[in-house]
Amino acid sequence: MPRASEIRTNFTAGELSTLINSRTQFQRYFNGSETLENWVVLVQGPIFRRKGFRFIGEVKDSTKKTRIIPFEFSTVQTYAIELGAGYLRFFSAQGQVLDSGSNILEISNPYSENELFDIKFVQDSDVIYMVHPNHPIQKLIRVASNNFTLNPVDLVKGPYIDENIVSTDLVALTSGGGGWSEGTTLTLTASGGHTPFTSDYVGGLWKVRSGTDIAHVKITGFTSSTVVTVVAQNDVPGSLHNTTSFNWSEGEFSNARGYAGAITFHEQRMVLAGSVYAPQKVWFSKSNADYENFEVGTNADDPFLVTIASQRGDPIRWLFSDQALFVGTAGSIFRIISSRNSPALAPDDIDAKRQISYGCSNIQPELVGQSPIYMQKNNKTARLITFDIDSDKYKAVDITVDSDHITDGGITSFEYQQIPLSSLWTVRTDGQIARLTLSQDQQVQAWSRYVTQGSFESVAIVSDAEDNDEIYTIVKRTINGVVKRFVEVQEPNYEVDLC
Repeated sequence: MPRASEIRTNFTAGELSTLINSRTQFQRYFNGSETLENWVVLVQGPIFRRKGFRFIGEVKDSTKKTRIIPFEFSTVQTYAIELGAGYLRFFSAQGQVLDSGSNILEISNPYSENELFDIKFVQDSDVIYMVHPNHPIQKLIRVASNNFTLNPVDLVKGPYIDENIVSTDLVALTSGGGGWSEGTTLTLTASGGHTPFTSDYVGGLWKVRSGTDIAHVKITGFTSSTVVTVVAQNDVPGSLHNTTSFNWSEGEFSNARGYAGAITFHEQRMVLAGSVYAPQKVWFSKSNADYENFEVGTNADDPFLVTIASQRGDPIRWLFSDQALFVGTAGSIFRIISSRNSPALAPDDIDAKRQISYGCSNIQPELVGQSPIYMQKNNKTARLITFDIDSDKYKAVDITVDSDHITDGGITSFEYQQIPLSSLWTVRTDGQIARLTLSQDQQVQAWSRYVTQGSFESVAIVSDAEDNDEIYTIVKRTINGVVKRFVEVQEPNYEVDLC
């Protein structure tokens, strides 16, 4: 009996799971494929063979996992940053950035290998802020095209935990004769029987108050459980000179209490969340881009604090800024908006509610088209956040349900490519890349997979000089029996395959 071959020219459903083989009434079944390995699905329907990756250089230490992240200073100066254990290196225009002495540009960082993929970061112009719950906020500044600095951020005015209410737990600031102005070294002494200090508080903030007079100090040295050396962060008012007070507050961030693990910018504020000792608090800085000021007040532009009312005590894993501020926890997704529909959040105008019951993983979401996409807490299910008019709530749609095998082994990171093809790049735990071509307007949702002779471990996407996206990767390969990790780039060929 003769066999008939059917011509397929539409692959807008991508690689489909075998679990839907019996759903022949399902329209996407006829637009899909059993296997799409090393193919790219275009929005128009056809597929093209993926291009290869070009070698740029070996990472500093191939024995350790390394991450690559994007940094776009301008349309003509973009960088892929090699984020390794204890160091940063830089790539631009598909080449290694050198310092003024023609050596590889390298600066140090405080992170260990097992912390690299838990770092969250946001960029504002020529500055990147990085957070990890084990370290103070780090501030990466581009000084020049081949000059970068990375230093911890001094949050001069908070945030602080609730003020002490035990009238017998006293502290006093004393001077060794050097005065009381900002930058002066002082001594902070506890009395009344409490012993609030340990060596882990070095580097943390402390606030002492007398009426409306406030002194902000940073602990710089540990003497005993009742005595520490501090540096004044502002001119100390006279009412606090050598005077005991029970109105004091400990800083939220220190080695003793941990640091923020999530960060974003929202409505001209820096937003922090997810510390070890305060896993459900969300801190908002002063508005108008005064990002490092967290001194709580009552004016509309003052910093403020929100505590997520999760019934399970779920820790906050990420923050994502859109029309609402989304807060991802292990058990739910919350949204924070103005309670009075005013133009912006304010200390007395906050509405924080749980919207989605599908909790999240630690992977930072990406905005793909008009909608955020995040990974559910098992790192296997990708969900797209949309607003449902009927329920007047946000919902999270499973976009891996008919290609569940694509992410079944787990995802380690996300990156979004905008040009020339709107697509989400995800790195799988087995070293493959799962790529999603997504266009809600054209009803295109197509997964495909990239494999290579080795394992993909990290992806970063940055624009080139013509505003097209380049795909930087870190790939682990075995060369002559030796494990190597390389920085490699895929440069799209726009005239031939548009991918």
